[in-house]
Amino acid sequence: MQRPPIHRAAASLTLALCCLLGLPGASARAAGTTVPYYNLRNSYAFTYPSNWIQLRVAGSDYAVLAPDLNGVLTVTVGPGVATDSVLRKALRAAFIPFGRPIHPIQLGTYNLQGGVAQQAQTVLETPAHRQCAMTVLAISRHQRVYLIMLVVQDLRQASATSDSQALEASLSSFALF
Repeated sequence: MQRPPIHRAAASLTLALCCLLGLPGASARAAGTTVPYYNLRNSYAFTYPSNWIQLRVAGSDYAVLAPDLNGVLTVTVGPGVATDSVLRKALRAAFIPFGRPIHPIQLGTYNLQGGVAQQAQTVLETPAHRQCAMTVLAISRHQRVYLIMLVVQDLRQASATSDSQALEASLSSFALF
């Protein structure tokens, strides 16, 4: 059994957050509309706000960033099979690069269209003493492990609520096929 690519995804997201200001090819789109993203190779789809910026991050299959640079969604897909209990244990490692949990990590499940994902979420204190909200989902399906990370980097920013709502809407549209 292969281990899920949790550490690679966390490292990829950390790299993305460090390199935000020099994004080549970032385009601004009108707020209020959504953009569908289909990945036929890895059998998933979702929508995200049209004014969010697509990131190109090594190790991540797809990533988007809020225009205020506070909300981030990444999807990483790798080959492998894992049980729900292995995925639940591995999810905890995704939080390590971001800081220390202020509250205990809450584990549960999330019903994606096409499967049930293992979910972990918490609020972290970052090394810069910001409060960061994270939700991470992992699912093993069709010989692939999917890792979805939703991050609001600073809960004190005025846009934190709207970024959280946009991330929730994107997640609710996520479908595996």
